[in-house]
Amino acid sequence: MARDFHRRSYDKGVAIFHQGDEGRSIYVVVSGLVRVFHLNEEGDKTTVNFFADGQIFGEFAAIDGGLRSAT
Repeated sequence: MARDFHRRSYDKGVAIFHQGDEGRSIYVVVSGLVRVFHLNEEGDKTTVNFFADGQIFGEFAAIDGGLRSAT
């Protein structure tokens, strides 16, 4: 399974994926903090969750084959 993982780094404030994107990947936070938020039709952001070292996110869309529900 390890061969399927690819290490990537992201600068602070850069979106890893956007609401509405296809969900093909699952992410593991190695270090840092990831904020996941939902945008409403007016463009207001509502924080869904924060993920830190060792936590996994993005799995729902990857498993069910749907679109990302948040950024």
